[in-house]
Amino acid sequence: MSYKTIEIFGVPGVGKTTFEIKLKKYLKLKNKIVLNKREIITKYAFVNLQINILDYISLVYFGVIEKFKNKASNNLKNKIANKNLKKNVKLQNPVSNFLRDRYVKICKKLFIKYFENNLKNKKIIDNLIDKIEPENKKLFSFWMHEIFAAYYLFTKNKKDIIYLSDEGFNQRYFLILLSKVKKKISFLRKIYKICPKPDLCIYLTRSKKVIKKVHKQRSLDKSGLVLGQSQIDEFVKFEKYIYKQFKNDIRYIKLDNSKKIDLKKVLK
Repeated sequence: MSYKTIEIFGVPGVGKTTFEIKLKKYLKLKNKIVLNKREIITKYAFVNLQINILDYISLVYFGVIEKFKNKASNNLKNKIANKNLKKNVKLQNPVSNFLRDRYVKICKKLFIKYFENNLKNKKIIDNLIDKIEPENKKLFSFWMHEIFAAYYLFTKNKKDIIYLSDEGFNQRYFLILLSKVKKKISFLRKIYKICPKPDLCIYLTRSKKVIKKVHKQRSLDKSGLVLGQSQIDEFVKFEKYIYKQFKNDIRYIKLDNSKKIDLKKVLK
């Protein structure tokens, strides 16, 4: 297997995070070095950006957090344990919040560096961020900055590693639905042209009924992105437009995540 960048794509609630954990474990058993976006940033930002001592501490801190999450994920035996893990790693104290703010700024600096020679394309991303609802703007802008920051560092420090993301560029196009952008399909085509493409996209599907159950449970647990019933219908519809963009453009594998998946057969 020669893929260097792998994205997992699907409507929120399809099981991307759980699948990512399984896939990462499988790839590591094949002696592959696999990093997600945050691992790439905490590993390589040191050598690609001028940072001060507080930035350094922030990167080290989040690097440790990622190692803790990975270790805990490898020991998960059921979904309840997974939910408890997510609750336990939430950053709530002032020191953690301060370090997170530093990390957010690092991501934005790297995002700017990625587009430093192409301000026209940067304006397209900025336009999406500007159209995000105020209550989500801070979080969603961070999501966009972080993903470009990670890709920038990955291309600058390309070694024998696999960049694996359950929230890649194809997935981030769903943010268009949560924005005030007009002519959303037209904007999707525009932003798709400027975003990096993965070597492989794993497209996960599930029945709409199951996905709605997942979001209902998320609402009760108060965890993850929660979509209403009508929003899920919109996401399922928009998913088809995203698929239309990449289906003839990149290598992809479509999988029914409600069935048992043999990764050995999938990743020949």
